[in-house]
Amino acid sequence: MLARCCVAALLVAPAAAAIGCGGAEPPGDASLTVYVNLPDTAEGRDVTAGARDALADAGGEAGGVKVRAVYLDAPGDAAGVAGDARAAVQDSTSIAYIGELDSTGTLTSLPITNDARLLHVSPTADASKLVAPFEGSDDVPPETQSSGERTFGTVAELHGSPGELGAEAMTLVLDAIDRADDPLDRASVVQAFFEAGQRDSPLGPYEVDEVGRAQPG
Repeated sequence: MLARCCVAALLVAPAAAAIGCGGAEPPGDASLTVYVNLPDTAEGRDVTAGARDALADAGGEAGGVKVRAVYLDAPGDAAGVAGDARAAVQDSTSIAYIGELDSTGTLTSLPITNDARLLHVSPTADASKLVAPFEGSDDVPPETQSSGERTFGTVAELHGSPGELGAEAMTLVLDAIDRADDPLDRASVVQAFFEAGQRDSPLGPYEVDEVGRAQPG
C-alpha cells in the first residue's frame, strides 16, 4: 500500500481543506494529488513513465494549483488493490486516480473511487461493464459505479504504446482539473472530464463519449 509508494513531483504544501467542498478561487497554498496505481511490470513501468512525463511537462500544476502524483505498485490481489484505492480516496488532497492496467483490478477499485466521487481514468482497462451494465447501453453500471454518477473513463481504445496511453491518461486528468469551475472540487473535475469535447493529441483526435470511453476520430 502506501509503504510501497514513491512520490513524484512532490510539492510540499498543506492539505487543501476545500477538496470536495467547492470554492471560487484556490488558496495559494492549495495542492492536489493524483494517485497512479500500476503494477511493477514492464508494461506498468512504461505506463507510469508516460504519466510521470506528462505531469512534468505540465510543470506539476493544473488549474492554478500545485499537483503531485503518488505512484503505487498495484498488487496482484483484490485485497491489495482495494487497500490502495481506499488510501487514495481517504487522502483529503486526492483529486483523481489512474489505474489499473487490467479490467479485473479496475473492477475492484472503481466501486471505491466512485463511491468517493473521485475521477478514475484507466490507461488500458476496457471491459464494457466498467462503463455500462451491458454493451450498447448508456446507463450507469450499478455493479461498478453504484453512486449513480459517472466518475470513470478509459483511454484503452486509443492506438498507442503503453507509455503514450499513460501520458494521455494523466493529460486528461490535468486537463479536467484545468477546466473545472473549481479545481479543488472532485465533482467539478469529474464534470469537466466528461465535457472535454474533441481533443487533439499525439495519438490523434478523439472525444470522450457519454460513457467515458475515449473514441478515436
